[in-house]
Amino acid sequence: MAELNSGSAASLMTPSFAGVPHEPFLPDRFLGSIRGALSGRNLHAAAPENVRDWVLWWGLGRQEVVLTSQLGAGVAECLRRLDAIAYLKRS
Repeated sequence: MAELNSGSAASLMTPSFAGVPHEPFLPDRFLGSIRGALSGRNLHAAAPENVRDWVLWWGLGRQEVVLTSQLGAGVAECLRRLDAIAYLKRS
């Protein structure tokens, strides 16, 4: 899987609503959420990073603005493929 370029990931922004400014994408926070969803599962140690990479590169393509719901849906799809229990825990 392609390596995640943290510079491009940091440039992702969530859209503004009702004049509220964009919130920057925080890669560490996103990875922490994925780790929490995978906690207690017997998966490879690199599974959280692999899920993050899949969601950011394969799931979202080259979008510059993403919705948090898109991130959540991408993680849920990966969890479903990796481990049905982790998927149910996340849902």
